[in-house]
Amino acid sequence: MKNVKSLLYKNWHDLKSDYIDDIYGKRGFSRGEFAFRGQASEAWSLTPSYDRQFSDPSKAVKLIDYYKHYSAFDDHDMDGSQRDIFLVAHAQHSGVPTRLLDWSESPYVGMFFAFSEYISNLANSSDATVAIWALNLSSNLWQEENGVKLVRLSSTKGNLRIRNQEGLFTLLSTPQHSLESYVAQFEEQEIPPLIKAIVPANNAAVALSELDAMKINPSTMFPDTEGYARASVQRFKLESCCSKI
Repeated sequence: MKNVKSLLYKNWHDLKSDYIDDIYGKRGFSRGEFAFRGQASEAWSLTPSYDRQFSDPSKAVKLIDYYKHYSAFDDHDMDGSQRDIFLVAHAQHSGVPTRLLDWSESPYVGMFFAFSEYISNLANSSDATVAIWALNLSSNLWQEENGVKLVRLSSTKGNLRIRNQEGLFTLLSTPQHSLESYVAQFEEQEIPPLIKAIVPANNAAVALSELDAMKINPSTMFPDTEGYARASVQRFKLESCCSKI
C-alpha cells in the first residue's frame, strides 16, 4: 500500500523484543516522534467512527452541534480552537461518531488496544492477526490544509481517559474515509507516514497479562465504571474461554 510500511511479527515475544528498535532504531524510544493505535484486526482500515456509519463527511459537524445542545457542554474557560476540538473529543468518548481517530504516544497502549479489542470482539478466530499502527508525527502530510490535522489537547480537564491513554488525535476533513486512502493520494514519501505492524493474536492472553504488569489494563485506560466493567469481562474471558489463546 502506497505510503504505508508493513512489519510482520511471528508472535508477541518477537513484537515485544523488536518493535521499538524497528520503529525508532537503535536510539530507542523517544516521545513525540510517533503515535500509536491498536486495532483488533489487521484487515480493518484507519477509518473514523463517523465514516464507518455515514457516507457524507460534510455533515459530521451537525452531530457535534446536536451533542453540544443536548449535553449543555461547558466550554467557557477554553480558547476557541481548543474549545472546538475538546468538544469533539468529549463527544467521541461519550459515544458520538466523529471524524477523530484516537492515538497514543505509548506503543504499549497501542498494543493493549489491539489485543484487548481482539479478546472483546474476535476471540473465536484462531488464525486472526491484530495490527499496531505507528503514525510518524514529523511527516508533512499531517497538515490541516491537506486534510488531516494532528490534535493535542492543552488540557484534559474532565477526561481522565485521554490523560491516562497519553492520547492525541487525527482529525480527518477530506472526502477520503480512511487515513490509508488519504496518504495514498500523495507521492511516495521517503519516510513512510504510516507503519503497520501485523502480529498473530494467539498470544493475546500472555500479552495482556504482561501489559497488566505495566499497569496498562481496562481499569487504568478507562478510569470509571465502564473501565471496571471492561476489566471484569476481559479477566473472565481470559480465564474461562481464552486460556488457549
